Amino acid sequence: MLRWLEKNFGALAIPQLTKHLVFAQGVLFVFVLLLEAWGIFSQMYLIPSRILGGEYWRILTWVFIPPAPSPTAFSVIVNFFALYLFYIYGSALEEAWSRFRFNFYLILGFVLTFLASWISPQSVTHNYIPLVSVFFAFAILHPDFELRLFLLIPVKIKWLAIFTAILLGASILSTPLPESLIPLIGLGNFFLFFWRSTWDLIRWRVRRSQYQKSQRLSELENVVSCEVCKKSSLSDPDLDFRFCSRCDGARAFCPEHLLEHEHIVVEKSNSR
Repeated sequence: MLRWLEKNFGALAIPQLTKHLVFAQGVLFVFVLLLEAWGIFSQMYLIPSRILGGEYWRILTWVFIPPAPSPTAFSVIVNFFALYLFYIYGSALEEAWSRFRFNFYLILGFVLTFLASWISPQSVTHNYIPLVSVFFAFAILHPDFELRLFLLIPVKIKWLAIFTAILLGASILSTPLPESLIPLIGLGNFFLFFWRSTWDLIRWRVRRSQYQKSQRLSELENVVSCEVCKKSSLSDPDLDFRFCSRCDGARAFCPEHLLEHEHIVVEKSNSR
């Protein structure tokens, strides 16, 4: 279906959509910062009940709210790095997929979040879910991409994505119904695009875990240990353990004690 849509409507795709969105959010934040007009953000959030009350601009304005819309120096830093990283992620996805597919992915995230917000018309819905879906998609396609936290600590993007997913999951679990359904529905674009690869990844990890467990059990079953010093083929894999032919049973010894040990002979009771 997506191929059909791209074939028939691909010309309508917006080129460099990420750059346009980053530019709009950045300019809006600088504008509000210079004019100290922080109250403007309260008039832009997605609140369905307000839309029903005639504030129709909220249908679109919530998309352009920056990640940290608050009057602090920390917000300036957060917005700079958040928008910069979003530009990297979005541009990489557009290059990896196509202009139309990335447009479809991102816009679908906004549309699903907008529709989900009507579950709780009085609630304030933010635009972070569609942006997080871009981050998750980038982490799936480029799991070993490294970021430097605090410009010092290298961290692979897959671990940041897992950490973000845990925080998001905790937030969803701590939010009462029906508001908790909004981020889940908003992430529908991610589930639609990556459900198969995510399922395959889960199955692969389960199979690998089972294989590793069977390998460990197999190694433990084949462990040979010295009867004297208790060194084993598990603790000292380079040692050449041998069995003594003069000892009763399968008695193994390390090279050091193979020729210098007291032979183990089990006395057999005489039966009458």
